[in-house]
Amino acid sequence: MTWGTEGDIRPFHALARVLADHGHDVALSYWALSDVELADDDRLTIRSMGRAHIDEIDIDAIRREVDSRRGPIRKLRTITGHILWPLLGEVHDESVRLAATSDLIVRHPIMYPTAFAARAARIPSALLQPAPLSFVGQAPANGLFGTIRNLEAGCGLLTALALDATLGLWQFRQATGVRPRFRGQRLVTDSDLTLVAASPALCDARHSRGGPIHVVGQLETPREPATPSAEVAAFLDAGDPPVLLTVGSIVAIEGVIAEGGWLLEGLERAGVRALLQIPESMAEGVQGQSEFLRVDHLDYASVVPRCSAVIHHGGAGTTHAVVRAATPAVVIPHFLDQYYWADRVQELGVGTKVDFRRADPVELATAIRRCAADDAMSARAGQLAHQMTSDRGGERAVALLEELNASR
Repeated sequence: MTWGTEGDIRPFHALARVLADHGHDVALSYWALSDVELADDDRLTIRSMGRAHIDEIDIDAIRREVDSRRGPIRKLRTITGHILWPLLGEVHDESVRLAATSDLIVRHPIMYPTAFAARAARIPSALLQPAPLSFVGQAPANGLFGTIRNLEAGCGLLTALALDATLGLWQFRQATGVRPRFRGQRLVTDSDLTLVAASPALCDARHSRGGPIHVVGQLETPREPATPSAEVAAFLDAGDPPVLLTVGSIVAIEGVIAEGGWLLEGLERAGVRALLQIPESMAEGVQGQSEFLRVDHLDYASVVPRCSAVIHHGGAGTTHAVVRAATPAVVIPHFLDQYYWADRVQELGVGTKVDFRRADPVELATAIRRCAADDAMSARAGQLAHQMTSDRGGERAVALLEELNASR
């Protein structure tokens, strides 16, 4: 059971396929906030849920409301209020249905109704998450969860109430009639096992303390790199290796990122060619510029190795893909675990991070020039990429899940 954007859904699909390889019957239910195409697999029972509500979401209106809110907790509460709360009843019903016919449930951290259903059915449950953080308690100092962690140090009840309100606990109770048995941080951490779909080569062991947290390796469906389109291939061949700008599928909610002008100005100041995997609304003014090419979608495996640097948001999947291509990165985190990955990129010496709140094109241009010209960063990324080849995320995750189920 999962919810979110492409980076939240693909690891579950990859894990489902490996479980099927091992002879298990697998059902995958997901609520996608962006377009996600999953490879067909007749062995899996897949249900895409919540489309009627999600298709009616007015992202521009949400972004304006988010921009008007002060503080990360109020901002996240605005997002979950529009996107998550209306789905809680459906999530609960689907969780109960699956729990009644399953031996074990694997869930996304935000799918807390699934934890209630697993407890009620007396079956084990596991968390699958993109970073080795126990949601709040082990969060890095910056970002949303760091803010909540700092609150928790002074007042645990305040933190619990903030999380309850953000995740719509009372709305869940009204929609389902279920009286939650726990609250606060435990809403998202309650599980018998936590799997982290990330490479141990990129993770910091200091953030893996406390609880049964296992960094198993990245979970992805193997596939051959796609051939770039004729337009992209021609652009790659036309000059120096370009910089790739990609901002993630939830970018439209964060106004400073979504407006995009400072990002494009930073690229212009850096004096580089650039591939822009960004919405058309962010690319106003670049049409007709021979040094820039905007595209809707790129295959990272075939394109990123031909880039001098990548500017990205710090999503787990993008971070892994860029390091695997031995390409330096400028990371501009703006949501959830992206702050963790931005810190790791900088700590590992394979890139640098920029604070989007300053929206400073001069700072961005300096970071771009540094990363694009730093051979040592590329070499360090290449060393990490070599270590990542030994990851067997799916096999390790299945072994841990089978061990959990056998211990019932």
